[in-house]
Amino acid sequence: MSKLSRSLGICLVAASISVTCLTAPAVADGPQTVTLTANGTEVGTLTVHKRGDGTEPPAGLGNVSEWGVVELSVDTSEGDVSPMAEACISPSSGGEWCYGWHTTTVNGFEPRKRCYSNYYHRSKRHSSTAVMAGVTDKEWADAGDISNTAVIAGFAYTCSTYYGIA
Repeated sequence: MSKLSRSLGICLVAASISVTCLTAPAVADGPQTVTLTANGTEVGTLTVHKRGDGTEPPAGLGNVSEWGVVELSVDTSEGDVSPMAEACISPSSGGEWCYGWHTTTVNGFEPRKRCYSNYYHRSKRHSSTAVMAGVTDKEWADAGDISNTAVIAGFAYTCSTYYGIA
């Protein structure tokens, strides 16, 4: 899969659906939200915030100067579930944030959804967070390191991912 995200572009890729690419606007005075679609169907939203835009970060993110959130949901009412919905973006403050979900099997049992958030920033302390089914995994990393988080649950749950910059 090629990376189309170096300039804050977003591509949702799913094996059984066509690729949809969006360009997220830069954060101005308020939070910026982009609807993520695949095959003409809304599959999630991306919102980018900066300190002072009128929105407080979720308590679990701590004291961050910038943060982003993506919520990805899946409609399984029509049968098969696509095995992944993933993307990477380059936030305006730098670094690269990759987030999404994919199908996994736990201990050989039925397939589950693995929700993940990974963030790399070369010069700033940063974090990534994955939340699904009431479970949260959060990790802070120093500049130059990668924060990796993931949670696993059923396909009916919404996958929420976050990045944060200290």
